[in-house]
Amino acid sequence: MAGSDVDNDLAAELMAGYVVHLCPKRMLGSGGSPTGPAETWVQGFHFFLCLEAGPKKCRLLPLYSSGNVGREALSTEGRLGHPKWVHGTFHFHPAQTWTASRAVIARAAADADDRSRKGSRNTLAVEFLPNV
Repeated sequence: MAGSDVDNDLAAELMAGYVVHLCPKRMLGSGGSPTGPAETWVQGFHFFLCLEAGPKKCRLLPLYSSGNVGREALSTEGRLGHPKWVHGTFHFHPAQTWTASRAVIARAAADADDRSRKGSRNTLAVEFLPNV
């Protein structure tokens, strides 16, 4: 199972602006909580943008590769990391954020085969974080 290769560095260093590939099913099953109606919750592996990183819990914004009703485009400025992230098109729905512990996020990243590692994370500069 992918979850056996948990990136403990991620749990320790997660901060606002990090973009991590996560498994929402793992987050839901391990105490993570999304906002908005259940039928709108993101399904399958997605990139999530960390909006706030507290000592125990973090608030995350799921990112979509296409626009849809209610979704807004994410800034293309201020991105660093893998070319798929830096040059990709991403959208978010302001009514959907997720809250999860650092440990749960690290396990969800392992399940989703997040390939970022300490020193080479995908990031969005904090001045470009959406206000949601």
